[in-house]
Amino acid sequence: MERAKYLYNYIRENTDIFKEEEFIKANSNLTAEGTLYLIMQEINTSIYDKTYAILGDGYLAKALSELFDKLGLEYNMYARNLGNLNKIDVDKNIYINTIPAMIFDKEIIEKLTKVDYVIDLASAPGGVNFEALDEKNIKYNHALALPGKYCPKTAGELIGKLLTKEN
Repeated sequence: MERAKYLYNYIRENTDIFKEEEFIKANSNLTAEGTLYLIMQEINTSIYDKTYAILGDGYLAKALSELFDKLGLEYNMYARNLGNLNKIDVDKNIYINTIPAMIFDKEIIEKLTKVDYVIDLASAPGGVNFEALDEKNIKYNHALALPGKYCPKTAGELIGKLLTKEN
Protein backbone atom coordinates (compact mmCIF):
# COMPACT_ATOMS: atom_id res chain seq x y z
CA MET A 1 0.00 0.00 0.00
CA GLU A 2 2.87 2.38 0.75
CA ARG A 3 4.24 1.84 -2.77
CA ALA A 4 0.87 2.69 -4.29
CA LYS A 5 0.62 5.85 -2.19
CA TYR A 6 4.16 6.84 -3.19
CA LEU A 7 3.41 6.26 -6.88
CA TYR A 8 0.14 8.18 -6.68
CA ASN A 9 1.87 11.17 -5.04
CA TYR A 10 4.74 11.01 -7.54
CA ILE A 11 2.34 11.06 -10.49
CA ARG A 12 0.30 13.89 -8.94
CA GLU A 13 3.41 16.01 -8.36
CA ASN A 14 5.18 15.29 -11.64
CA THR A 15 2.47 15.05 -14.28
CA ASP A 16 -0.69 16.85 -15.37
CA ILE A 17 -2.91 13.81 -15.90
CA PHE A 18 -5.05 14.64 -12.87
CA LYS A 19 -6.02 17.85 -14.68
CA GLU A 20 -6.98 16.16 -17.95
CA GLU A 21 -10.71 16.04 -18.62
CA GLU A 22 -10.50 12.44 -19.86
CA PHE A 23 -9.02 11.37 -16.52
CA ILE A 24 -11.40 13.49 -14.43
CA LYS A 25 -14.49 12.02 -16.14
CA ALA A 26 -13.30 8.42 -15.98
CA ASN A 27 -12.13 8.80 -12.37
CA SER A 28 -15.50 10.35 -11.46
CA ASN A 29 -17.32 7.35 -12.95
CA LEU A 30 -15.15 4.95 -10.94
CA THR A 31 -15.75 7.02 -7.79
CA ALA A 32 -19.51 6.92 -8.40
CA GLU A 33 -19.37 3.12 -8.65
CA GLY A 34 -17.32 2.95 -5.46
CA THR A 35 -19.84 5.19 -3.71
CA LEU A 36 -22.68 2.87 -4.63
CA TYR A 37 -20.62 -0.05 -3.36
CA LEU A 38 -20.11 1.70 0.00
CA ILE A 39 -23.81 2.48 0.28
CA MET A 40 -24.73 -1.15 -0.39
CA GLN A 41 -22.29 -2.28 2.31
CA GLU A 42 -23.64 0.15 4.90
CA ILE A 43 -27.42 -0.09 4.55
CA ASN A 44 -29.39 -3.20 5.37
CA THR A 45 -32.13 -2.68 2.82
CA SER A 46 -32.37 -2.36 -0.93
CA ILE A 47 -30.87 0.75 -2.51
CA TYR A 48 -34.31 1.28 -4.06
CA ASP A 49 -35.86 1.73 -0.61
CA LYS A 50 -33.79 4.87 0.01
CA THR A 51 -33.87 8.49 -1.08
CA TYR A 52 -30.66 10.35 -1.86
CA ALA A 53 -29.27 13.87 -1.82
CA ILE A 54 -26.23 14.69 -3.94
CA LEU A 55 -24.45 17.89 -2.96
CA GLY A 56 -22.44 19.49 -5.76
CA ASP A 57 -22.53 19.89 -9.51
CA GLY A 58 -19.04 19.01 -10.69
CA TYR A 59 -17.88 15.96 -12.61
CA LEU A 60 -18.37 13.63 -9.65
CA ALA A 61 -21.87 14.85 -8.82
CA LYS A 62 -22.82 14.45 -12.49
CA ALA A 63 -21.35 10.93 -12.60
CA LEU A 64 -23.39 10.03 -9.51
CA SER A 65 -26.58 11.46 -11.03
CA GLU A 66 -26.00 9.55 -14.29
CA LEU A 67 -25.47 6.30 -12.39
CA PHE A 68 -28.53 6.91 -10.20
CA ASP A 69 -30.61 7.71 -13.31
CA LYS A 70 -29.53 4.44 -14.92
CA LEU A 71 -30.52 2.56 -11.78
CA GLY A 72 -33.78 4.44 -11.31
CA LEU A 73 -32.87 5.72 -7.83
CA GLU A 74 -34.77 8.65 -6.30
CA TYR A 75 -32.45 11.60 -5.68
CA ASN A 76 -32.17 15.37 -5.64
CA MET A 77 -29.12 17.47 -6.46
CA TYR A 78 -28.16 20.58 -4.50
CA ALA A 79 -25.62 23.15 -5.64
CA ARG A 80 -24.97 26.87 -5.67
CA ASN A 81 -25.50 27.19 -9.40
CA LEU A 82 -28.78 25.29 -9.11
CA GLY A 83 -29.88 27.92 -6.60
CA ASN A 84 -30.91 25.38 -3.98
CA LEU A 85 -27.82 24.72 -1.88
CA ASN A 86 -29.42 26.53 1.04
CA LYS A 87 -32.60 24.43 0.64
CA ILE A 88 -31.29 20.91 1.26
CA ASP A 89 -34.14 18.53 2.08
CA VAL A 90 -33.70 17.10 5.57
CA ASP A 91 -35.82 14.01 4.94
CA LYS A 92 -33.45 12.05 2.67
CA ASN A 93 -31.95 8.74 3.76
CA ILE A 94 -28.50 9.11 2.23
CA TYR A 95 -26.49 12.28 1.69
CA ILE A 96 -23.49 12.38 -0.62
CA ASN A 97 -21.28 15.46 -0.52
CA THR A 98 -18.87 16.30 -3.34
CA ILE A 99 -18.25 19.95 -2.43
CA PRO A 100 -14.80 20.61 -0.90
CA ALA A 101 -16.08 23.29 1.50
CA MET A 102 -18.02 23.07 4.77
CA ILE A 103 -21.53 22.73 3.36
CA PHE A 104 -23.07 19.96 5.44
CA ASP A 105 -22.75 21.78 8.74
CA LYS A 106 -24.14 21.31 12.24
CA GLU A 107 -27.19 23.45 11.48
CA ILE A 108 -28.26 21.14 8.64
CA ILE A 109 -27.31 17.95 10.48
CA GLU A 110 -29.43 18.88 13.52
CA LYS A 111 -32.50 19.07 11.25
CA LEU A 112 -32.07 15.66 9.60
CA THR A 113 -35.05 13.40 10.14
CA LYS A 114 -34.58 10.14 8.20
CA VAL A 115 -30.85 9.94 7.54
CA ASP A 116 -29.17 6.52 7.49
CA TYR A 117 -25.76 7.36 6.06
CA VAL A 118 -23.63 10.32 4.96
CA ILE A 119 -20.72 10.02 2.54
CA ASP A 120 -18.24 12.84 2.05
CA LEU A 121 -16.33 12.42 -1.21
CA ALA A 122 -14.75 15.88 -1.11
CA SER A 123 -11.01 16.25 -0.75
CA ALA A 124 -9.66 16.86 2.74
CA PRO A 125 -10.80 18.43 4.94
CA GLY A 126 -14.14 17.64 3.29
CA GLY A 127 -17.45 19.43 3.50
CA VAL A 128 -19.21 17.59 6.31
CA ASN A 129 -19.20 18.28 10.04
CA PHE A 130 -18.26 14.81 11.31
CA GLU A 131 -18.47 15.85 14.97
CA ALA A 132 -22.12 16.82 14.52
CA LEU A 133 -22.79 13.44 12.87
CA ASP A 134 -21.13 11.70 15.82
CA GLU A 135 -23.33 13.66 18.24
CA LYS A 136 -26.45 12.38 16.43
CA ASN A 137 -25.04 8.84 16.05
CA ILE A 138 -25.30 9.03 12.26
CA LYS A 139 -23.11 6.68 10.24
CA TYR A 140 -20.72 8.38 7.86
CA ASN A 141 -17.64 7.86 5.76
CA HIS A 142 -15.11 10.38 4.49
CA ALA A 143 -14.43 8.23 1.46
CA LEU A 144 -11.31 9.38 -0.34
CA ALA A 145 -9.49 7.69 -3.24
CA LEU A 146 -12.33 5.27 -3.95
CA PRO A 147 -11.11 4.15 -7.40
CA GLY A 148 -7.87 2.85 -5.90
CA LYS A 149 -9.79 1.01 -3.16
CA TYR A 150 -12.85 -0.16 -5.06
CA CYS A 151 -11.36 -1.01 -8.45
CA PRO A 152 -7.56 -0.65 -8.25
CA LYS A 153 -6.88 -2.54 -11.48
CA THR A 154 -9.14 -0.29 -13.55
CA ALA A 155 -7.83 2.84 -11.82
CA GLY A 156 -4.24 1.77 -12.48
CA GLU A 157 -5.01 0.99 -16.12
CA LEU A 158 -6.57 4.43 -16.52
CA ILE A 159 -3.51 6.17 -15.12
CA GLY A 160 -1.19 3.96 -17.17
CA LYS A 161 -3.13 4.69 -20.35
CA LEU A 162 -2.89 8.42 -19.81
CA LEU A 163 0.79 8.31 -18.85
CA THR A 164 1.68 6.43 -22.01
CA LYS A 165 -0.69 8.32 -24.32
CA GLU A 166 1.06 9.97 -27.24
CA ASN A 167 0.33 13.66 -27.66
